[in-house]
Amino acid sequence: MLRRLVFCFAMFITFSHAGSAASFPCYGELSTQESLICADKGLSALDVRLAALYSVAVQLTVPAEPLHSEQREWLGSVRA
Repeated sequence: MLRRLVFCFAMFITFSHAGSAASFPCYGELSTQESLICADKGLSALDVRLAALYSVAVQLTVPAEPLHSEQREWLGSVRA
């Protein structure tokens, strides 16, 4: 458990200092939200941090499937 927590913390530190790259590829067919994130360095950096925090939450949640389900439901509602 401690090893997993240290790994997650290291991932958070790594991604929190990332440049302006979003947590997803900023090319191809993008949703309106993705286009806005890719066009703004601040939003892009926040997206990377949020993805890192979500990764930590998934690692610490047992079982992780309810968290995945909740995220899919949320994504469906914001992209509708």
